[in-house]
Formats: sequence, structure tokens, C-alpha cells
Amino acid sequence: MNLSKSKQLTLLLLFLLLTTNAFAMETELPEIHGSIVLQSEFYAGENDNTTGYIVPKDKFTVREVAIEIEGKLNENIEYVIEIGNATCMGGGTMVQLMESVIYYKYNSFLKIGFIKGHIMRGFELRAACADVLTLEKPHFGKTFSPCHPTGFVLNMDYNISEQMSLETEFAFLNGVKGDFDTDRDINLGMVFHTPLSGLALAGYYNLIKQDFEFDNDPEVGYRSSFGIDYDSNNILFRGEYYLAKAFYSSPNDSLGVNGEFMWKLGHGSADYVYSTAGISAEAMFTR
Repeated sequence: MNLSKSKQLTLLLLFLLLTTNAFAMETELPEIHGSIVLQSEFYAGENDNTTGYIVPKDKFTVREVAIEIEGKLNENIEYVIEIGNATCMGGGTMVQLMESVIYYKYNSFLKIGFIKGHIMRGFELRAACADVLTLEKPHFGKTFSPCHPTGFVLNMDYNISEQMSLETEFAFLNGVKGDFDTDRDINLGMVFHTPLSGLALAGYYNLIKQDFEFDNDPEVGYRSSFGIDYDSNNILFRGEYYLAKAFYSSPNDSLGVNGEFMWKLGHGSADYVYSTAGISAEAMFTR
């Protein structure tokens, strides 16, 4: 059994032990959720022999299939575990530990914990794969930062008033090699919900130490973004701007933009089944 499978088994056994203790203490039962997302992909363009780029084939694929269990051991300790597979984690047919979270809630707005999952890196990269229906996770986002990193998280979600709130998150994470010695990933993110209903602003700064040149000499780079999100009256509009330095074999600054517009067909906040349709665009260039 390799190390990654051993870790997954250990976490699963720990979770089962915690759940058994939860039953023994007569605490609330965990919630169980499931998701299946299918998609079709169509590609246009021509092969580029100079760079070796080959236009992918059109296909149908499973975007995500997962089972998620979340709950609380008591008023202060909450947990999440998700097992399955998703294209943002490389796809394939193997079952993976996608998310594993345990938080200690210090007070009404501050919690501390360890996480393997989505980190506050703007709107799109923080959202779960199944929650971003009209586009895949940005390809440059996958390259910029791992989709489900592992590490320590300090989260503060403070209500300034009935209309405004500020959520900030500091994370100290393993690098792409799975440790924080040779590689490193330090992230500071923010989401500000404005007094205007449905309007939010987000930004993050990410300091990364990684071997971008593959020469066993890790370099220091950064990633940052600023974004705006409007989700009200059945309309979702989102746009984000990305800036990064140290982009694999290029030491230059790389810029990316990502946008999404979606019209929701539904009726208020009551329970209903609705359809989504949208357009999305993404681009990246180097200066």
C-alpha cells in the first residue's frame, strides 16, 4: 500500500471512530450528500507543431461524482469528509479523498482547523467543482495552485452589520510535493459582502515556493486576484482578474482573466428545480 492510500485509510478509520463516538455521546447525526455531474466537451482550433499542442477530442465525461459527510461532534468541533473523483483533481476512475476538514470553532466568528479542500483563492477557485456549472475550473488556476491543498487554516467570518460581512482566511499549506519544507503555499484571502444585496468583492495573495524550473532548486513566486460577484434576482455575474509570477518555465508575470454570466430560471427562494445556462470566457497572456 503506498503512502497516499495509507493516509486515506487512516483518515477514513479516524472518521468512523469519531462518528461512532458521536453516536455514543448522542450528538446530532451527520448529514450525507451525494453529487453526480456529467458534461460534454467540444474543442475548436488547430494543432500547433511548434509547441506540441494537440487539440483535444470532443467527448462526454464525468465531471464529478462524490459522497460528502458533514456534521458536528459538539458545539465547537465540526467536520467534513468527501470521497469520490472530479476533473479538477485529475479525473480518471480511482476513488480519492477529495476533502477532509476538521474545525474548532473558537467563538461565533473565528475558527481554526486543518483542511484538505478548497482554499479562499477568489470566487471560482474556492467554489466546489459541481457548484461552477457553466465552466470548468480555470486551466491556469489548476496550474497556479492545487485545487485541494492540505494544511492549517485560520478563518474569520464577521458580520459588520445586517447588510455587510467580512470573511478572511489565512492558510499555511503543503506545496505540490506534499510537504512545507521543500515547497510551500501561504495564502491570505478575503470576501467582502457589500451593503448592496447580492454584491460581493474578493481578493487573495498567495506566496508559493516551488520548483518551477524542475532543477531541484525551488523558486519563490506569487499569485493574486481581485474579483466581483453579483448573485441576486436569479442573475449571477462574476468576473475575476489574476496576476502571478513564476509560472513554470517562464519567470515572467502572467495575467489571466475569467468571467461568467448565468441566468437562473426559478421562483424566489422556495424549493424548486431549475435550469442554468450561461456563457464563460477565460484567457491568459504573458508580459
